[in-house]
Amino acid sequence: MLPSLLLATSLSAGADSFQCIDLGLPSGTLWATCNVGAARPSDAGLFFAWGETTGHEADPSDGYLFNWENYLWAEVIGEDTYFTKYCTDSSRGLDGFSDGKTELDPEDDAAYVNWGSQWRMPSKEQQDELKSECTWTWTTMDDVNGYEVTGPNGNSIFLPETGWRIDDMLLEGGAFWSRSTDPESDGGAFYIGFDSWGEYIYGGRLDGQCVRPVVNTEQTEVYAIDLPSEFEHGMVYCDKQNAAEGETVTLTVVADEGYELETLTVTTIDDAAHGSAVALLPRRANVDFTPAGEGIYTFEMPAAPVTVIASFKVAAATGVADVCVGKAGSGIRYNVMGQRVDGSYRGIVIEDGRKFVSEGNQ
Repeated sequence: MLPSLLLATSLSAGADSFQCIDLGLPSGTLWATCNVGAARPSDAGLFFAWGETTGHEADPSDGYLFNWENYLWAEVIGEDTYFTKYCTDSSRGLDGFSDGKTELDPEDDAAYVNWGSQWRMPSKEQQDELKSECTWTWTTMDDVNGYEVTGPNGNSIFLPETGWRIDDMLLEGGAFWSRSTDPESDGGAFYIGFDSWGEYIYGGRLDGQCVRPVVNTEQTEVYAIDLPSEFEHGMVYCDKQNAAEGETVTLTVVADEGYELETLTVTTIDDAAHGSAVALLPRRANVDFTPAGEGIYTFEMPAAPVTVIASFKVAAATGVADVCVGKAGSGIRYNVMGQRVDGSYRGIVIEDGRKFVSEGNQ
């Protein structure tokens, strides 16, 4: 029996619409009929490394290599690989990093990001339920081999033999990521996999695998982050446009040459008139804000939309020599407070990294 596509329910995400099927599972989980990036159930769709949201085609000739060097959440030093997120063992984390995370955050979930907040990659428990509660029958759809997975209520989905990508190779079989890591190993994550040798449940996060989403039953309200497109004398960049309450948001501040950050506040829009600001903290203890360069700040999203406000000022001169004998030239000059002044200014001025006494007639 072919998968019960006529019984599918459509969920919209912007201009797109994706279908799910109720298999009658005890948990009530609804499974999608297609992979992320696929046009029909028998298509492989896109291949993702675990925790990455940019997919790649099945053909390795695209030039992309699925390896640790290209993996988003790791850094290779010599022959060792260290993780920068989803790490429970500080000995495997970069500079002793550990965050204890064993499931993907929504912003790192390929289903959530590509299909919308109504979808998630399945958990290990949801994949285990699919294996234990359903009947798996090897069959063919559209000349593609794969499993027809039939639930307790007789409805079914089709999981194609997609192959999976490692380095520059496409291997035989089928592989579908979960959103769960193996807490005993920071190098891998759970998945449903099969080939001519049998069934697999665990693989390295660097592998390129397909994603078969499930309907997100834990949707949380997200709030907008209002960030002006332009600032005077600098820019502020945000790592996301929306965030749920308690989610970490990262701001990167870049001042124009000769300027530095003066103020940076994140204010709930409802309280903007009262100046209620969210406190900003460095992203890591060892990341200090550099007034003359780049600064990175994070804040915890409140249960309300926020707006980002920043102002920049002329950077204070550094490394200036003692007061020089003689008159200042005709170049741009600043007073000792870092304010730009003209030739009528009387007092000590800074020009080309040197201090001069200005009589106000230059």
